[in-house]
Amino acid sequence: MIAARGNALPKSVAESTCQGFPQDWLCLPIRDMVEGIVRIFLELHSFRESTTMKVPSVPTRGRTLDHAAFVHDLTDPLLLMGKRADYDRLILQLLELRDSDRVLDLGCGTGMLTRMIADRLSVKAGGYAMGIDAAGRMIRLARRSRGGERCRFEPAAAEELPFRDESFDAVVSSLFFHHVQLDLKLKAFQEAFRVLRPGGRLVVADMHVPTTWMGSLVSHTARWFFLQPAISENIRGVLPEIMVEAGFPPPVHVCTLFGYVALFKTEKPLMAA
Repeated sequence: MIAARGNALPKSVAESTCQGFPQDWLCLPIRDMVEGIVRIFLELHSFRESTTMKVPSVPTRGRTLDHAAFVHDLTDPLLLMGKRADYDRLILQLLELRDSDRVLDLGCGTGMLTRMIADRLSVKAGGYAMGIDAAGRMIRLARRSRGGERCRFEPAAAEELPFRDESFDAVVSSLFFHHVQLDLKLKAFQEAFRVLRPGGRLVVADMHVPTTWMGSLVSHTARWFFLQPAISENIRGVLPEIMVEAGFPPPVHVCTLFGYVALFKTEKPLMAA
C-alpha cells in the first residue's frame, strides 16, 4: 500500500492555469522572434570574448545539444510560440516552491528555467536550484550567464545523477525526455525517484500525444527532420506509464499546450507498506 500526498490537481486549476496559450504556430508573435535573434547575437559575441574554462560533455547514449548551445535561447521561443516566459511561469506554479526547496532541473540547457526557479528560493533558508545537462557547452553558457550561489550547474547525465538519495525537494524537466530513448527515459525517472525526498514533487513538460493538427504536424516533422526515434516514443504517449514504472503514482496530466507539449505532475510516495 502506498501513501502519498494528494497529487490530484482540481480541474478548475488546470483549466485556468493553461488559458492564454496558443494552440498553433499562427499565433507566434514576431516581436518575440526578433528579441530572440537579438539575444542570441549578443550571447554569441560575449561568449567569444569569455575566458571561462571549457566544460567537458558527459558520455551518454541520449542526444546532447552541444552543437545547438549558441542558438538554444532563440529556438526555444520559436518552439514555444513566443510564450516561453508564460510557459516557465506555469511550470513554476506547478512546482509550488518554498524558500527552502532544493530543486533539480533535468536537461537544463542554458539554464533559463533553472534561474527562474532559483530567483524564488532563499539561500538563507537553504534553498537552491541545480541544473544538469550532459552537454558541456550548455553548462558553460548556463554558468556564465545565469549561475550564482542559489543557481548552480553541473555536467551530468540524467540516467546517472551524481547526487545522494533523497537530496532534492522537487525535480523538474522541460523538453528533455524526447531527446533520450525509452530505456534512458526509464533510468532518468528512476534516478529522479531516487534523489527525491518522500513527498517530493516531479513536474515534467514534454512532447506527448498531439491534440491538434498543427501539433501533430510539428511533432512528426521534428521526428523525421531530426532523425530522432525518441520523439516517436513521446508521441505514442509513453511518459506517464514510464513514470509509474519508475515508482511514481500515476501523474496528473495538467494540460496540453501548443497542441503537442503536455504538462505532468506527480509526487514521490511518503511511504510504502
